[in-house]
Amino acid sequence: MNKNLKSISFSGRQLFTVAGFLVAIVACRKNEGDLGLNVLPESDRINAQYYDNFTLKMRTVTESPVRTDELSVNMLGSYQDPVFGKKTAAIYTHLRLSALNPNFGTAPVVDSVVLSLVYAGFYGSLETQNFEVYRVNEPFYKDSVYKSNHTLDTLSQNLVVPGFENITPNPTAKIVLANTTDTIKPQLRLRLLNSLGDDIINSGAALSSNENFLNFFMGLCIKVKNPGQTPGTGAILYFNLTDVQSKLSIYYTDNATPNRFDLLINDNCARYTYIENNYYGTQVAQQINDSLSDYPFHYIQSGSGLNTEIQLPDLTQITNGQNIIVNKAELYLPVQYFTTDKYIPPTRIFVFGIDTANNSYVLLDQFTSDLTYGGFYDNTKKAYVFNIGRHVQYLLKGSLPNKGLRITAGQTGVSANRVILSSQSSPNRDKPYLRIYYTKYK
Repeated sequence: MNKNLKSISFSGRQLFTVAGFLVAIVACRKNEGDLGLNVLPESDRINAQYYDNFTLKMRTVTESPVRTDELSVNMLGSYQDPVFGKKTAAIYTHLRLSALNPNFGTAPVVDSVVLSLVYAGFYGSLETQNFEVYRVNEPFYKDSVYKSNHTLDTLSQNLVVPGFENITPNPTAKIVLANTTDTIKPQLRLRLLNSLGDDIINSGAALSSNENFLNFFMGLCIKVKNPGQTPGTGAILYFNLTDVQSKLSIYYTDNATPNRFDLLINDNCARYTYIENNYYGTQVAQQINDSLSDYPFHYIQSGSGLNTEIQLPDLTQITNGQNIIVNKAELYLPVQYFTTDKYIPPTRIFVFGIDTANNSYVLLDQFTSDLTYGGFYDNTKKAYVFNIGRHVQYLLKGSLPNKGLRITAGQTGVSANRVILSSQSSPNRDKPYLRIYYTKYK
């Protein structure tokens, strides 16, 4: 399992309070073609039915901090969501020497210091943001676990050159190098104080090994300061820090000869993303603090954000005391999204079970093919659709605890996407449902 997937998983780190479940008392049973009947005796095929009159009691809950160290993407920036509130992300990263004991000459003079971060995309809109960079003032380690809520102590000086802190991100435009026709990948380039270059050039024995250098220069914290963002503005920017063009470059001259020395961000560096979600004054905050009321909409948000939970306490009533085979269990979750919206839904979401300790666990259906399990956003239906038939069969047998379902966003450690789900009380909207196709047997 890759680390991106680990960042969205379902371990005992997630603890939530689960609300009660209401159920409709009127069943709806219909004949249902040949679905799943190839495994049944001819004499039983006439009994194929489906039931879809469940009441889905949904609630929004906060997600526990997620692991964000050494993932494929790091996030930086902030945006003010008119529904979800403000989301902010910062980066902590090591730097490593591109060469040991570099020879800077006899009289090196630093001309400029540039931190380059290669873009990997964005979420939101590309207004100007105020960027800050600080030296980390405590050690952190590649072989340690860092979650989205972890902060490190930093020195007080902002290293960005005054006047160069306000930048309008452009994740699609290649950069033309000065006095050449050569281009480099789209990247955020932050101009840092020359004194930082002087400190590194004059660090002596610290340059003899990467271990010594990390003791001297413990890393960087890259963050934003955007207190005045208005609803619908700003973005979370995605970066590929392990790209060879993501680095800190010291440009200097020695006896009038121009030179450059790079500090690298590579697979040997500890790096992680810090994420903060502020729901103050939003509809989301009202729901989080109210576990009893019925709301027309519910929320899912990547980046240590929000999950939606559903309970099914009356599930066994479908059997009516008889044995059944579940041929299919379709969970249909329609969303509130229009093609003109800037906040697109996650490409994929996942359904997990909830155990007796309120922890998440992987459904057996997730080990089938992606096409069978589902969970991908369908732009035509404006919905996510799952087949969780195996899970429902085990719930009906009593082999698994029926403590409900937990819906989470995919790639939650490397994405800022969010989505609004309809509930069964949503006015004039497509409604969610659980439809169980089943066959009785003796």
